[in-house]
Amino acid sequence: MKKVIEQLSAMLICEHFIITGSYALSQYGLLVGATVSDLDIILIKPTQGTYELVMDLMRTHPAKTRPKNAPLPLSPDEQKAVKANSLGLTSIFMWEDKKVDIFILDAEPYSVIDGMKYALPMNIIQVKKRCNRMKDWLSLRQMAKQLFEEKQFTLFLDSNPKLSPVDENEDYPV
Repeated sequence: MKKVIEQLSAMLICEHFIITGSYALSQYGLLVGATVSDLDIILIKPTQGTYELVMDLMRTHPAKTRPKNAPLPLSPDEQKAVKANSLGLTSIFMWEDKKVDIFILDAEPYSVIDGMKYALPMNIIQVKKRCNRMKDWLSLRQMAKQLFEEKQFTLFLDSNPKLSPVDENEDYPV
């Protein structure tokens, strides 16, 4: 996957090249042992040439799926319809046997790990919830189980009877 990221980050000229989705979550250590088979990339302010390239890659390296409202070939009006997709999903194509989803956004917070930019976990989780697909809910469930199991939480509560109740008026860091 790193080879694909290196190739695409060199080809796709933009203000920020940000990795998102399951691959990013795996880099944060939130999807331990999961096999990540696709790559989700956010391009912030791509050049017109890059925009045209990702549209062309969708035609020349097709995946089995396409973004909604993305008929081929894309006229300028159809390009606007694709960009208007609520998640910013603009192009889906195959690269080096990996399915690549390209999102074009105006901004996205990120962190840097080993020189690469990754979308923040909370933002990825929110998008997974919005997509409301079974594969995303299974991924979220796997992450939750890595953080703690219900038995552990119950044991903690049962073994700490002196815990103070939660004050609903108090602010707690998230």
